[in-house]
Amino acid sequence: MHLDPVINSLRAAINANVSISDDPDLELAAERLADALEPAVRQAAVELAQQAASEIGAQLADQSVDVVLSGRDLELRVVDAAASSEPADDEEDFDARITLRLPPTLKSTIERFANTDGESVNTWVVEALSRNARRQGTTAGTVTEEFDL
Repeated sequence: MHLDPVINSLRAAINANVSISDDPDLELAAERLADALEPAVRQAAVELAQQAASEIGAQLADQSVDVVLSGRDLELRVVDAAASSEPADDEEDFDARITLRLPPTLKSTIERFANTDGESVNTWVVEALSRNARRQGTTAGTVTEEFDL
């Protein structure tokens, strides 16, 4: 799902309603309003995609649907239930560490997803990475391909 066209439509609608005035202060306020609304619109799109994925996944017998952030866009991916037949993550000790540097907006998005799912950020990230690693295929616990989170 390409979110930029949706954001651009919102900006155009705001600008169209303001263009009837010749007040530059009103135009500046409209531009600032559009800037302020962009993160909320993106978050609402993510939440709608999560709801759609959940509803579609509930209708599929042997598959689930994941929402994947791909750059600034969202993707819905159908995953076979057989992919989750590998050993559960909780059967392995959690003694490896990775330090990640994230943009603040991505960190906030991950925190919101984890909160929505009722999980810790660590658990949510581990599950997201595990799902993608299983989907891409692993060998002896080593990911053999790159994947999108």
